[in-house]
Amino acid sequence: MAQRPNLLTHFQNLVVESQNRAMAAQDKYKFVFTANEAASEGVTEPIRLPKLIRKAMSLARGPISKYKVGAVGRASSGRVYLGVNVEFQVFLFNTPSTPSNSSSPTSHSTPRKVSVS
Repeated sequence: MAQRPNLLTHFQNLVVESQNRAMAAQDKYKFVFTANEAASEGVTEPIRLPKLIRKAMSLARGPISKYKVGAVGRASSGRVYLGVNVEFQVFLFNTPSTPSNSSSPTSHSTPRKVSVS
């Protein structure tokens, strides 16, 4: 007779899998490096900061401009910070309370694309 899986073990395995995925996401989307972590990336002095530019650019999200902008900075503590551009596309609908072009018969239901950066 086959043994039924232990429910507690199943849930413990799910928790471990979830924690592993969260740790992998933290590594993938890392924006702050300690001095030791930066050194492991080859950044041991300020002149070597450009080594992390490509990593920063890979984190950028620019669906509107199509530019992936990355920046790298170093604090006096030795920590290294990555900065990126993040753009969002938003679709707004005109409502009766929103001023609109009164000559357009569909002005209250036509979406218009607005870029927010």
